[in-house]
Amino acid sequence: MQMSVKMIASLLGIGLLLLSWPRMVGAQDTELESRVVVVELPNNAGRGAGVILAVGDAGNDTLILTAYHVLQLSANKSVAIRFWRNPTRYTAEIVEEWVDTSLDLAVIRVHGQSVPTTIRPAVLGAADSIQKLSSVTAIGHHVRGGNEEWLYNNGQVLQTPGTRITFSRTTADSGFSGGPLFNSNQEVVGIVTDVDTEGGLAYAQSTDVIGGFLRGKHLENLAPNPHLYEAMRDFTEGIGPFRLGMTPDQINALLPKPFGDVSWTSLPIASEFRPAEVRYFWVPLSDFKCSQQASPVCEPLHVFQPCWGGQSFVPFLFSASKLIRVSLRLYPDCSSQVELMRSFAQEFGITPFNPNGPRAFEVKFSHDTVAAHIGADNVSNLDIYSNDSPQPQP
Repeated sequence: MQMSVKMIASLLGIGLLLLSWPRMVGAQDTELESRVVVVELPNNAGRGAGVILAVGDAGNDTLILTAYHVLQLSANKSVAIRFWRNPTRYTAEIVEEWVDTSLDLAVIRVHGQSVPTTIRPAVLGAADSIQKLSSVTAIGHHVRGGNEEWLYNNGQVLQTPGTRITFSRTTADSGFSGGPLFNSNQEVVGIVTDVDTEGGLAYAQSTDVIGGFLRGKHLENLAPNPHLYEAMRDFTEGIGPFRLGMTPDQINALLPKPFGDVSWTSLPIASEFRPAEVRYFWVPLSDFKCSQQASPVCEPLHVFQPCWGGQSFVPFLFSASKLIRVSLRLYPDCSSQVELMRSFAQEFGITPFNPNGPRAFEVKFSHDTVAAHIGADNVSNLDIYSNDSPQPQP
């Protein structure tokens, strides 16, 4: 049998990894297990899986993405879910406006129930982060029966990813349906929607499809509190019109006073990001005149108007000629900066606020993060940056 496996692998031009048997979850997988749930249907009709998208304040409003077909046998528009290694069953409502039968995707919601503090929202990775023969990991469950063990399936992508990912799988039941497909960076790159139990293959909707599905529901960048996304729309993937991914020329064209030469080699290097090559330019905050109608920065940052006339400025940082971070840097001549940062957090209901910690607050969306830092040098920063971008080194 071993020879035939090798021969098949050779003929298909693939490595033996894609034929590996699923393994039981071990202690090393705690980062992933905190992001996955088991979905249980009434009357022992079956089980599937799901991945956590958002955890609300005090853990009492949790959104979970799964496959729609996992929920079809539920007559009362709710299912029971369990978090990893936790015997408690929670009731999850099917959110009807967040269901797409054609894509086989759905969102369920645990509301008004205190969930474990150990759970975490997953990070959605880019669909192009995997290629043919990339290693991927699916997490699932036995669909029925008394075996309560979760399973990992380590395999490889068999078809060049597009909207649908084909990957290898050897388990014989459908308990992986609705569960996540992770890349090697522990980012979700797909949701398992179909299984070929005879051929050892499985299929997942890619994050290109998932992103479109969530955008259609105004949830493309889910915050820890799902309502926070709508409230902070001006700060998701940028500030106002200055969007992450823009080029220096595009940013410069939007400025009330153009910076000057923003060609890549003319921009200074931000040494704190080395060895990554990150370049930047900055403009005074006062350039964005609050007296102007619909100021693109003053309007979303209106809380900080007491700092407008001093040394405070807005730096734009780029990697590979794409905007990866935009910040508001408040200097000591703005003596009320800590209270203003607190007011900003209060305006959007961001908790906790800790001015003495490494970060006063942090709101992590699917693609970007909004964070505040109060420095020992009395310089405060409000940063909006891409989650997959280079980070400053200590």
